Amino acid sequence: MIHHPEKNTKKLKILMLAWEFPPHIHGGLGIACHGLATALAQDHHLRILLPGPAPQDSPLQLIGLDPHSQKTPLNAYEEELYCGDLLARVESYTRAALHYLSSHALEDDFDLIHAHDWMTARAGLAIQEATGKPLVFHIHSLSYDRSGPEDQGPIYQIEKEIISRAQMNLSVSNYTRRICLTQYGANPEKIFTVHNGAAPQTPFRSTPLLPEKIVLFLGRLSAQKAPHSFLKIAAKILAVNPKVRFILAGAGEQLSELIEESITQGIADRVHFLGFQNRSQVLRLFSQSDVCCMPSRSEPFGLAALEAAQFGVPLVVSKQSGIREVLPSALVTDSWDLDGMAAHIQSLLNDEALHQETSQALLAEQKTCTWEKAARKIEQLYLTKL
Repeated sequence: MIHHPEKNTKKLKILMLAWEFPPHIHGGLGIACHGLATALAQDHHLRILLPGPAPQDSPLQLIGLDPHSQKTPLNAYEEELYCGDLLARVESYTRAALHYLSSHALEDDFDLIHAHDWMTARAGLAIQEATGKPLVFHIHSLSYDRSGPEDQGPIYQIEKEIISRAQMNLSVSNYTRRICLTQYGANPEKIFTVHNGAAPQTPFRSTPLLPEKIVLFLGRLSAQKAPHSFLKIAAKILAVNPKVRFILAGAGEQLSELIEESITQGIADRVHFLGFQNRSQVLRLFSQSDVCCMPSRSEPFGLAALEAAQFGVPLVVSKQSGIREVLPSALVTDSWDLDGMAAHIQSLLNDEALHQETSQALLAEQKTCTWEKAARKIEQLYLTKL
């Protein structure tokens, strides 16, 4: 139990465990960890353990765990963040985290452990067992989202164990909370929803390089994000309106087959694969896009959609996503209803009044989603639930 004699007066010492962190990011997890840590650090003391060299120019206390003494290479940032023997590197991270604490005599120099996603949760559980400090497991994504309910392999089992043994679980949406309850047997009294935020961004509009209207897909080219569905939606729209361009921004294992599919469907001249985009490139894409489509088959939150809303870009998203909870003006259908998604996109492209109304509504709604708001809710949960 965390001792807090007066509400909000205790400066907590938080040991945070993160797998992704800027400038090394693979998707929304790194952005979320950075945003939340920055907001929490305004009022509390954070140490953040990272798998490999830590950036040297951060105002946060980032600690890169030493990979040299590990049998398995620890550095998560070599090439792809999730390639190779990931389970072995997760175990190396766990050993390195325990070694760091003991070698620096820090076992009692923190109040709680906050572990982001399953890659760091094993270390969180080991530290909890060694120190007796409470463990908070922050769930940004699940095996269920990535692989579906049929896959209950080692990652699913790790997630289920941590959800059961953590003192508190945080989910990024009510959608994800329901999955934890129904698919992982989570205790409803130990799991709380804290929606993600976004760093403030002043929207701007830049001149597109392409003359036609632009529909954007931003995310990993993986089954969970449904880029194949995006291509099918594109083909449906282009069959009746050839003056549209479709951009897929992101890297992933499905890239080559997606390129081949665009050729097979006869739409390759209207589809552009940009690969991974850095932060400034992403913002420029938002500034040029007319619609953003997120057809994910299971999306815990959807930070890309929230950031698109900061630019007033109308959204078409699947019902199987958490972003609908904070951006109710997004147009939605089930992830498998590609005709419905195509119809929504067509309406936004053709109806200027609908486009403007949706844009303005999303601009207003996204303003309520800040990392400071998320941090304050987590702070209260630390103080009242641990």
